Amino acid sequence: MKKLMLIPAIALISGCMQTTPQKTHSFDNEFKILNKYNISKNRLHKINDNYLFFITNQNGTVIYKLDKNLKVIMSKKVPIMINPTRLKITNNKIYLLGYSINDKKPILLTFDKDGNLLNKKIYGKKFNTPRDFIIDKTPIVAINSYGKTTSTDIDIYKNNKKYSFASPLGEEVNFIRKFNNGYLILGNISQDNQNALIIYTDKNFKTKWSLDINYGVDEDVKNVKIETNKIIVTIHSQNYKGMESDYTIIIDKDGKIISKSQDYKIKDLPLKFHG
Repeated sequence: MKKLMLIPAIALISGCMQTTPQKTHSFDNEFKILNKYNISKNRLHKINDNYLFFITNQNGTVIYKLDKNLKVIMSKKVPIMINPTRLKITNNKIYLLGYSINDKKPILLTFDKDGNLLNKKIYGKKFNTPRDFIIDKTPIVAINSYGKTTSTDIDIYKNNKKYSFASPLGEEVNFIRKFNNGYLILGNISQDNQNALIIYTDKNFKTKWSLDINYGVDEDVKNVKIETNKIIVTIHSQNYKGMESDYTIIIDKDGKIISKSQDYKIKDLPLKFHG
């Protein structure tokens, strides 16, 4: 493991699905909704006693809200085709980050609690991929961008400014989170193999510390949880023999790993190789 410092470059731009934790809800209701509307589990969200999800079709994107009896109590359509990535609900607003099929760029849609579209904003260049966002008074959006080579860079957009985390290697972002008086950017970086990457920055995206983590051949950040002065990260790893493991590490506020545990997973053989 080694520390890696990435220097963000700032450029002005013209104006233009991880979700919040959910409470346990009825498995039966969830199954009925997934089956009836043919949606994946990560597109279904529980809000108090209601269910919320989006469906994209050739005419645009439809937002549905169902009551606890699975009766449709809201259905709103916007003429924008989007592949959803992240959905979050805060301050009575619904935020949906995704990939605009029309524009071929990342897009963030903002709705009020009744499903009325308040704002839409396009980010990056064509074929950039939306990954995550947070709300810190204003939306802060993290995307993977593609330069002149095939490698990817991490771009963060805040208040019409772009902050880029780039090196001769390829970086990708999976999550962005608020932490203490700054932000955490978590994903991976490609060297000889793929390593997990964790960057902590101040509010202006100046790097305070960073970690480049290698436990096998390929690593990637799978999940992150923030506690007081602690960061709990799950890293998925695969070694040369194909054995997969999930590592849970705890990092203090200064970027020091203070705990590590491992859960082995032996990858099963494809069905055709079984006797």
